[in-house]
Amino acid sequence: MLKRINWSTVFTGFAWLISLAGVVVLLSFINVKKQTVKCTDIKI
Repeated sequence: MLKRINWSTVFTGFAWLISLAGVVVLLSFINVKKQTVKCTDIKI
């Protein structure tokens, strides 16, 4: 079945996986920051 592992394909897949996970973590972190920092009152 497994003759030889195509390392370039494996590396590309892992790179995509890591980058997608990083984007998800950054987006969730930004979302949490938005929820914690809210304007309580506006004075002009």
